[in-house]
Amino acid sequence: MASTSQGLLPISRQPVHLFGGRKRSHRTNLFRRASSPVAYKSDETLSAENGSRKSVHYSDEQEIQRDATSSFQWSKHWYPVSLEDCLLKDKPNKVTLLGRDYVVWQDNGIWNVAKDECPHRFAPLSVGQVQDGQLFCRYHGWGFEGGQEGRCICNPQADGPKAELTTMQSSRSHLQTFPSQVQQGLLWVWPESGADAWLEAANTPPDTVADMVNPSYAGSQGGFAFMENPASLPIMLENALDPSHASYVHNLVISKREDAAPMQMKLASDIDSQKGFTLEHGGYSKSQQKNNMKAKRYFIPPCTIRTHYKYDSGREDMTTLYLVPVAPGVTRAYNKVVVKGVPNTSKKIFNFLAKNLLSSGYFHAFGHGLIDQDMNVLHSQERKVARKQRGWRDYYLATQSDTGVSAFWRWLSTHAGGNVTYSDGVSAELPAQKSNEYLLNHYERHTKYCPACQKAVKRLDQILVALLVASSLTAAAAILAVPASAGWQAFGVYFQARILLGVLAAGLLYVRRPVQAFRQRFFSAEAVIG
Repeated sequence: MASTSQGLLPISRQPVHLFGGRKRSHRTNLFRRASSPVAYKSDETLSAENGSRKSVHYSDEQEIQRDATSSFQWSKHWYPVSLEDCLLKDKPNKVTLLGRDYVVWQDNGIWNVAKDECPHRFAPLSVGQVQDGQLFCRYHGWGFEGGQEGRCICNPQADGPKAELTTMQSSRSHLQTFPSQVQQGLLWVWPESGADAWLEAANTPPDTVADMVNPSYAGSQGGFAFMENPASLPIMLENALDPSHASYVHNLVISKREDAAPMQMKLASDIDSQKGFTLEHGGYSKSQQKNNMKAKRYFIPPCTIRTHYKYDSGREDMTTLYLVPVAPGVTRAYNKVVVKGVPNTSKKIFNFLAKNLLSSGYFHAFGHGLIDQDMNVLHSQERKVARKQRGWRDYYLATQSDTGVSAFWRWLSTHAGGNVTYSDGVSAELPAQKSNEYLLNHYERHTKYCPACQKAVKRLDQILVALLVASSLTAAAAILAVPASAGWQAFGVYFQARILLGVLAAGLLYVRRPVQAFRQRFFSAEAVIG
C-alpha cells in the first residue's frame, strides 16, 4: 500500500475510470494549456481585466478526487428503453439499462417493469408467461403482480395453502419493481426502486420535447427511429456534440468532403451538473454558411441531445436524440426530426412519409446509414481512449469545432464521476473489440427488436418463394411448350412460346437478386458500408 504521507490514496481505494482514470505523473496537469481557444481548462481558470488567464493546476490526489466526486446521480433520471410499438402485449419483454436486465409486461394497458430475476432462484422472468396481466416464471411457475409492490401471488411448490401464504407474505418473494411511463411513443424507466424512488419519479417528468409532437411542425406525426450501437454513452455523446465530422464521416450522405468549412462554435451557457449546457454554432459546410445557418445544440443530462437549426429562408429543423446507456460498450439511440417553416405542400408530404413510410419496416432498411458510418470510427476510438494514460485528456482539441467535446468531458469529469455509473455489480470495463461484421449487424442492433422489420422480412421471404415457384413453373412450361403431336406448321409458334417462357423464367430468377439484396439490409450493412 502506498504511503498516504506522499499525497496518494491507498492503492485499494484509488478509483479507476474507463476514460482516463489511471494514475498520473506529478508532472502532468489535468487541465493542460494550449493555444487553442477550446483547450480543456478548469472551472477555476480566471480571466483578469487585462485579458490574461491564470490556470489552476491540481495534484494527482486532487485530480482523482475531482473525478470521483459526483453531484449527478445516474439512477435518478428517466430513460427511454423501448418504443412502445416494439413491446409485445401478450408476452414478457426484456430490456437492458445501465447494465441491468429488466422484464416488461402489460396489465390492462399499463406497463410494469421489474428486475429480470425471479426471487426464487433467479431465473429470467422475461422467458416466462403473462396471463391476465400477471407474470409467471417459466422455471417453477411462481406468479407475480406488477405495480410498486410486485407481490408474489402463487407458489405451486408450496406444501398447502398455509405454506403458500407464508411465501407470498414474505418480502423476499416480491419482485424489485421500477417506475415506468409512456411518453411520445417511448417507454421510460426510472432505474431506482423502493417507495422513495417511486415518489421521486412521480414528481420528476421525463425529458420529452414538446416540439416533437407539435402538429404545426412537419414530421410530428411520425415516431422515433432507433438503433443499438456497439459504443459507450460518453463516446456517443461526444460524437453528437461534434457536427463538424459530418462532411467527412458522412461524405456523400448528408454532406460532401469538398463542401466542408471551418465551423465556429461557442459555449453559450454555464456547465451545470443537472441542466447540462448549450452550444451555439454556425454551419460546418460552405452551403450551410451561404444560407447563414445558425444552430443551438443542447446537452441535457443524462442522455438527451437537442438541436435547433435556423436558416434565412425561415426554415427550422429540430432534432431530439436520446442516447441511452444500455451497458458498457453499448448505447441505444432514439432519434426524431421535425421541420418548421416549410410550404404546406412540403409539410403534407413530410407528414405522410413520417406517419406511413417512415414507420414502415421497409424504410428502416435504409435508415441506419449515418450511424453505421459512425460505428466504424467510434467503436475503435473509445478503446484507444481507454488505453491512454490520461484518457480523453490526451486529446489535442485545437479548434472551435471541439468546443462541444471539451464541454461534455468537463461536465462528465467535474459533475458525473468521470464515467457512467452502471447498476450495482456491473463493471464499466469495455467488452473486447468487435469485428466489422458485428459492427454492421443490423439484425442484432435493430431487426430483432423491431416488429415492423420482422414483418417486412417475412413478406420479402414470401416474395422470394413466390418468384422461385413462378420461375420454376414458367421454366417447366417452356420445356413442355412443344407437344409431340404438334405439326411442322405449329412448331414455329410453339418454339417462339418456349423462348418467351424461358426468358420470363430467367427474368423472374433475376428479379430475386435485388429482392435478396434488399432483404439482406435487415441483417447487415456490410455490402453497403463495407
